Amino acid sequence: MLDDRDEYVALQKAHEVVHSEARKLLQLSADGLVIPPAEWDFFERCRETMRLSVLNARDRFAEVASNRDPLTEIQTRRGLLTELRKQQALVERGRQACALALLDLDHFKKVNDTYGHVAGDVVLVDVVQCVKAHLRPYDRIYRYGGEEFIVCMPDTTVEQAGEIMDRLRLSIARLDFEFADIQVTASFGVAALAGSMPVEDAIGRADRAMYEAKAAGRNRVVLQR
Repeated sequence: MLDDRDEYVALQKAHEVVHSEARKLLQLSADGLVIPPAEWDFFERCRETMRLSVLNARDRFAEVASNRDPLTEIQTRRGLLTELRKQQALVERGRQACALALLDLDHFKKVNDTYGHVAGDVVLVDVVQCVKAHLRPYDRIYRYGGEEFIVCMPDTTVEQAGEIMDRLRLSIARLDFEFADIQVTASFGVAALAGSMPVEDAIGRADRAMYEAKAAGRNRVVLQR
């Protein structure tokens, strides 16, 4: 969730530079040579850059942690719109396509009513792990509601996202749960995150497609082209 963030990339680079410059200074000392003041000053500037990078990364971590769902350990809808607008900016510049998928677990209330909320929590955690297993490192999943989730898939068309979600749909239906012999299924709606419409409208299109999947019998994927 954090590895590809700009703040962490900057910190990694600053950390590598500090070690590289430190090795040079240590080698000069080991060879019995005097360290030139200019090289020492450069090393100090590198250390300061890394210190600032640590502070930026710490602030970013605090922001991400505050948006994390404590049960499933994924991001909540709190930071969803901001992140989607960043992806939309890339779409507007013609750099990539981007697809959104909204998935909702079918008849989830029956799980809670029959087996209890602890069992319901187990289902949610297992489903999220299943979703993650089907996503690429740069895809993002957000908990949108109780049993609703949004998946953002950069560099992915609606058709490609539909194929990914259909494989995920089958995997969710095959999940085994220790507390009971039940089958959990999900309904999916997929839409494009287009540069020509507000992010909220793209979410609404995916939501309507998901409800079409529900109306058509559940446990299926509907594309909103």
